[in-house]
Amino acid sequence: MLLVIFGALLLLAETASAYRHKNNRRMKVRLMVRRGSRLDHLHKKTLNDWRKAYFLHNKKKHDFAVNDILSQMDSFVRPRFG
Repeated sequence: MLLVIFGALLLLAETASAYRHKNNRRMKVRLMVRRGSRLDHLHKKTLNDWRKAYFLHNKKKHDFAVNDILSQMDSFVRPRFG
């Protein structure tokens, strides 16, 4: 009986610590950065570079699908213009 209670308590303790660790991993760390500092400028620059690359990648990805479909249609069907 004592062994069963000890096993249940041990299992409960392990799940509680894993749950706390999972929640702590999700928390974002916010640091105080002085506005106009070198770190602030670097952060804004890298964020803008990432946004630009993300936007251009998505645009290229969607445009490529349309161009690929049109080229396949041209290979099967007579040219539409001319």
